[in-house]
Order: sequence, then C-alpha cells, then structure tokens
Amino acid sequence: MQTAPFPDPRDPPDDDELFGVVGKDFKIVTTAVDRLRGDHKTITQAYKFSKTSGWYLTYDKGRQRICYLFPKRGDFLLKIVYNDKGVAAMKAADVGSGVKEKLGSAKKYAEGTLLEFAAAEITAKVLAELLRIKVASVA
Repeated sequence: MQTAPFPDPRDPPDDDELFGVVGKDFKIVTTAVDRLRGDHKTITQAYKFSKTSGWYLTYDKGRQRICYLFPKRGDFLLKIVYNDKGVAAMKAADVGSGVKEKLGSAKKYAEGTLLEFAAAEITAKVLAELLRIKVASVA
C-alpha cells in the first residue's frame, strides 16, 4: 500500500508541493476550478488532514463542499458527492459516456451518490461541467 504523500499532521503542503507530487495532471483540477470561479467568485480551497489519507484538499462554496482532492504520486483521486437533483442533471448533461458509466455503478450513501476519478479518467472540461452541476444542484 502506498503511503500518503503528506503524512505529517504538523506540516501541511502548499500548492507548489502538491503540484510537485501530483504532477502536470493537477492542472486538470485547477483549470476546472478556475472555470467555476468565473461564475462563482466565492470558491475556496482548504487543506485538511486525515490519519489515513494525510493532507488532502477540499474545494468549497460557502459551507457547501464541492469536492475532495486526495494527492497521489503522479496522480490524484478526486471525489464528488451528488444529491438526487445533481444525479438527474448529470444524466441529462454532456459529460461523456465514461462519467455516465461510472454513475451507473457509483456507491450511494445517505449524503448522496459518490463519484471518484483518477487523473486519467477526466478532463478539465468534463470536470468543470461536473463541478457546475454540483454547485447548481444545491443552490
């Protein structure tokens, strides 16, 4: 099992360190979030710590959690939870067959339906649309 890239609770990374670990694919997320910020200026990011995952990044709009980014060496794991309204919007949107296939087998929790993506599974354009749907579904 691979250890977390940032395991020390006393030493949170900054964006440059995160980019250094994740690599060029971190641009997928930053580009998508920048597009979302074009319509929603209040999108923030915060580093959080978990004993099992080490430091990870969250993106929020006010008190609404938009997504989680767990860094991996040369990759990332992005998690987004959708309510029923978001799932319905995603089914009607042009998000690609790969996303819709994931949606068909996604885990469902009390909080909603969880979609997870590695860097190779998503583009900045598709992620921007998924984040737009996420924000709109709880507005």
